[in-house]
Amino acid sequence: MVNKRLISKTNSFKGAKPIKLSLLTLKLFHKIPYEKVGQIQQTNQDLRNVTMYPFAWTDQPSSFHELSLYVLNSFHPMWSPGTHITRKTRQDTNGHNGPYGVIFWMVIFLIVLFANSCKNSTYDALVNNISARLAMEEGFFAVAFKDLQTDEMVLVQEDTNFHAASTMKTPVMIEVFKQVAQGTLSLEDSILVTNSFASIVDGSPYEMSVDEDSEGELYDRIGEKTTLYRLVYDMITTSSNLATNIVIELVDAKRVTQTMRDLGAQNIQVLRGVEDIKAYELGLSNTTTAKDLLIIFENLAKGTAVSEEADRQMVQILKEQVWRDVIPALLPDDVVVANKTGSITGVHHDSGIVFLPDGRKYILVLLSKNLDDFERGTQALAEVSRMIYQYMEKKG
Repeated sequence: MVNKRLISKTNSFKGAKPIKLSLLTLKLFHKIPYEKVGQIQQTNQDLRNVTMYPFAWTDQPSSFHELSLYVLNSFHPMWSPGTHITRKTRQDTNGHNGPYGVIFWMVIFLIVLFANSCKNSTYDALVNNISARLAMEEGFFAVAFKDLQTDEMVLVQEDTNFHAASTMKTPVMIEVFKQVAQGTLSLEDSILVTNSFASIVDGSPYEMSVDEDSEGELYDRIGEKTTLYRLVYDMITTSSNLATNIVIELVDAKRVTQTMRDLGAQNIQVLRGVEDIKAYELGLSNTTTAKDLLIIFENLAKGTAVSEEADRQMVQILKEQVWRDVIPALLPDDVVVANKTGSITGVHHDSGIVFLPDGRKYILVLLSKNLDDFERGTQALAEVSRMIYQYMEKKG
């Protein structure tokens, strides 16, 4: 179930674009000569500059005149980057304190409040809709969304631990590419396909069953060799458990977890391969949180997981994912999704990067557990994905 009080919004405005009105609009409100505007310059580097960004002040205004600095610095397109009106020069734009000046600042203030209110109401509607939709299903859910242009986020139960299922395969892929970058491995390495693995409990051997795997062709190649790249590709795109176990034994699960710590994911645990029943019975399972998967995919999207080239290759593999029943399911065909799903009994996850046609992108992580109806839970998650896409579309 979803508790609305646990849904939070975060905005970071580093790099955000100021709200802009045209100079003509300002002239309608207040007679500022064009030539006067062009003459306003930064005259003293020691003076504090102030700029107004959506939802947040970078310096708290102390009066209507202080507010005017925020507004003018943000709204005037004629000023060059880095040029701001300062407290010292504010009287140049409003040389009187008469009623028309006060009315002007009040109008601008109301415009800003109205714009803010519209954005907040749209965001609140998104949060309410997500909460209402997930509340209709029997199960426990987590959501982590981040707009990579504005850093705006929606977080629902983001620090709650879930069985990772196959979402842990993305961290395993990152570790492979990291070791390739270090020169320890090569993607062209020839790897023997085996079906015998050691339990992390006591080292006893166990085998994978093709009937419990989402991909069966690799089982036909047991005893033969294939490339490391092919194993990684199958591990992600078809979610091959056999490929996953071969790769995990090669790179070491502990190193996978440590690499995730280095990327900032502080809770995810990659302990073992798939189908280690002895470990499962002792509660030794791979776990993750929505927040950690968001951090991992944000690194991939920004080219900071391993390197820009390595991350580009990994994202391309994720784009070729064949399991498309959650995040991409209800999105238009021209929206590209690089994702990794995961599912076991009562659990269905998806996590990835969504690329919009206009070049914007966002991270979305949807986790679930204790699902009473797997199909209904999957549909609910797909609908949440569509809600977030529609919200991004409205933002433009």
